[in-house]
Amino acid sequence: MREIKFRGWTGKDLLSVQDVSSNSKYWRWFGKCDVLLEQYTGLKDKNGKEIYEGDIITDESNNYLVIFLEGCFTMEIDGEHFILSNFSGTKIIGNIHENKDLLTNNKLK
Repeated sequence: MREIKFRGWTGKDLLSVQDVSSNSKYWRWFGKCDVLLEQYTGLKDKNGKEIYEGDIITDESNNYLVIFLEGCFTMEIDGEHFILSNFSGTKIIGNIHENKDLLTNNKLK
């Protein structure tokens, strides 16, 4: 069973797992502010960093956007989706909120 964790995006700040926990000042935002929650995939990149929805990962030849689609986590490139599994060679290089330009080489918008 994978660990269930979330991070949040407020439109200007990326909130960590700790920021969106029930012991946090940000908990009061739910239902009051627009906070986009992104779920942990249960996987880590080659550096041991947790991969979340909205992350941009690379395998050195392509950059992929991690999304949740039809009940599973996928990698999207050029409109095609691939099931996200334990790709040991992938590395997080950014996220869709702060680094969208990293996807322009792949024609993702």
